[in-house]
Amino acid sequence: MELIKYGVENEELYSQCLALRDAILRKPHGRSVYDDDLELEVGNSLYGIVDDGVLIATATVIDEGEGRAFIKSVAVKPELQGGGHGSALMKYLLDDLRARGFVDAKLKARETAIDFYLKCGLVIASEKFYNEKIKMDSAYMEYIF
Repeated sequence: MELIKYGVENEELYSQCLALRDAILRKPHGRSVYDDDLELEVGNSLYGIVDDGVLIATATVIDEGEGRAFIKSVAVKPELQGGGHGSALMKYLLDDLRARGFVDAKLKARETAIDFYLKCGLVIASEKFYNEKIKMDSAYMEYIF
C-alpha cells in the first residue's frame, strides 16, 4: 500500500476517487457526485491510499488562502473501514499541510464521523447543526498546526 498525493489530471486515480466518493458519500443520501460541477476541483490537492493500483481511500483539500485548508470528501472502501486506513490518510494529509506551511485545516464532519476526526487530532469548532444536503447532524472541526 502506498500513500499518495495526486490531482485531477491523473485521470485513472481521479476516476476511482469519484467512484469511491459517490458510493460512500453520495448514493446513501440519494445524490451523485457526478451531478456536481467537477471543474471546481481543478487545483485541489487529492490524497489517497493505493493498493495494487486500486484507490482504497481518498480525501480532498481545498487551499482557501492565507494558510487555511478545507478538507472534504474523506472516504475509505467500506470493507476496509476500521482498519486504520482513514487514520493513516489523515496523518499523511495533515503532515503534508504542516510541511507546506498551513496554519489550520477545517472540515465539516457528519455526526457519525466526529469521533474518528477527534482521534485524528481535530477539535470540534462549532455547535452541531442539521446538514440539509445529507439529512444528518454535522459539526465543523479544525486542526491547528
